[in-house]
Amino acid sequence: MNLLWSMSGTTLTLSWSSDHTGWRLLMQTNRLASGISSNTNDWGTVANSSQTNQIALPINPSQPAEFYRLVFR
Repeated sequence: MNLLWSMSGTTLTLSWSSDHTGWRLLMQTNRLASGISSNTNDWGTVANSSQTNQIALPINPSQPAEFYRLVFR
């Protein structure tokens, strides 16, 4: 399943197929040079993401890189 994205101003919108409503969107924040951590404890669930198939997230340029993935339950 691919995540689709769009950006407007300081808002990043991520969306996915409606047949994946109920799945959770996970987020990990790392320095870009570090990449994605393989430690599953480094991933956090984006609040209310399992109740929809689209999430609008604020962009904060002062934060390190953020990585996203969609998982079933």
